[in-house]
Amino acid sequence: MTVYAAGSEAEVQAAVASLPGDDQIRLVTKVYEILTIPTLAARTEAFLDALHDASAPVSRWRLVETFESAVTCEHQRQRVLQSFERAAAKVRDSVPDGDELAFEEWTIFEGLSACRMSRCVPESAVSSR
Repeated sequence: MTVYAAGSEAEVQAAVASLPGDDQIRLVTKVYEILTIPTLAARTEAFLDALHDASAPVSRWRLVETFESAVTCEHQRQRVLQSFERAAAKVRDSVPDGDELAFEEWTIFEGLSACRMSRCVPESAVSSR
């Protein structure tokens, strides 16, 4: 998925119009699905998850950290994921369904989404960038 930034309704319309018909249908369907989610926290999570493309080639991923082994990497990834899950659960439980999240709450969901999509890959995959 490509992320577009637009400063006006006309720019949004132009960006959507530039997409092939099937992509327009997928985009509108995804936006509709997200907008109909009943709670703000869940809508935010769905939106952030939609922005990540786990099928993108490793060369387009951002390197976060390196580890001595795949086991160590996965253990650390799971530890961080659990930490984000706990923090997100607190936000879900404490945030009334308003119009927006506080910056700190938004960053928790950003981290959770990124961590969910993160993967441990061999160093050779990263070195081939």
